Amino acid sequence: MKRALRILLYIAGSLTVLLLAAMLGLQIYFDSDRGAKLVQDLAGKYMDARLDFSRLTLSTMKRFPSIMLDADSISITYPHSRFDSCGSAAVSSRLLNAGRGEEADTLLSLNSLHLKVNPWHLPARRLRVLYADFEGIRLFAHEYDSTHANWKILPPSKESDGESFIRWISLGHLGISGRNTFVYTAAQNTVFAGAMLKSLELGGGM
Repeated sequence: MKRALRILLYIAGSLTVLLLAAMLGLQIYFDSDRGAKLVQDLAGKYMDARLDFSRLTLSTMKRFPSIMLDADSISITYPHSRFDSCGSAAVSSRLLNAGRGEEADTLLSLNSLHLKVNPWHLPARRLRVLYADFEGIRLFAHEYDSTHANWKILPPSKESDGESFIRWISLGHLGISGRNTFVYTAAQNTVFAGAMLKSLELGGGM
């Protein structure tokens, strides 16, 4: 009996050491330039847009068993000329140019993002986000007609009618701070809306 118990303890200890080593290795990898490039490459495969950020850190040990993700100066952009064929010459509003740049237009940008996630429910296709903090959101959503909108960034070849891998998501805390700007335009329906938000705190389970 004692021998069997020692074997079980040895196996459990070995698995724990391997798990901690894997998590530490994952953290080191994502804190390197290779980790940042991997994230950008993956985003490029699933979004018809460009993802940029100035800093990306992943902490697997600081709040174990949760994983913490921090990123700064995040932006999602697309070529400036993408929707030139959907011109809105018949209507005029300064909000139509919100997010527009000389070479690239911005769909979304953030000063910073802080996430704390419990990943241990993923095998059951569940995701627990313990908290999500956003600072300095700038969202520029433009709908040009019934088939063209700048938030439709998934290429047709990547879209799927199948069931999503994640079947259940819970959010414990949502925080928004800083200077936040939200713009929505629908030129076809002459709808132009803009809003600014200073802060928002939501707690509990969602």
